[in-house]
Amino acid sequence: MKVAIYIRVSTTGKGQDADNQREVLREYCQRMGYQIHDEYRDEVSGGTAERPAFKRLFEDAAKRWFDLALFWSLDRWSREGTRATIRYMEQLESYGINYRSYTEQYIESSGSFKDVILALLSTLARLEKIRLFERVGAGLARSKKCTRR
Repeated sequence: MKVAIYIRVSTTGKGQDADNQREVLREYCQRMGYQIHDEYRDEVSGGTAERPAFKRLFEDAAKRWFDLALFWSLDRWSREGTRATIRYMEQLESYGINYRSYTEQYIESSGSFKDVILALLSTLARLEKIRLFERVGAGLARSKKCTRR
């Protein structure tokens, strides 16, 4: 089986390291006897589809260059919300490509509850993104308030 590994971190230099995901996913592929077709790595927010490696993964999926898209977790795959996340999964399936979350083994294209789990987890990932923006906004407001004094 040919595998596309998708790796994403939001920022670099703040304790996030894409290499951690990459090494574990490579080891998993080796244990499973999978051939790694390519690694797709983004260092950008998952709240947008404007991710170069993510786009390239879908371009290659359309060409059927691999059989399985493997990612660390759903929030590393996308934080765009339920509709967008499910649309991505359906798009892969329309190309004949399976998908699997390494850390959430119940998220895979062959799982019987895949649609329910995807809806729930992608909603939670989107909510976490909103909470992050709220925390950052509150911190900036507090900082501005302190500098005025």
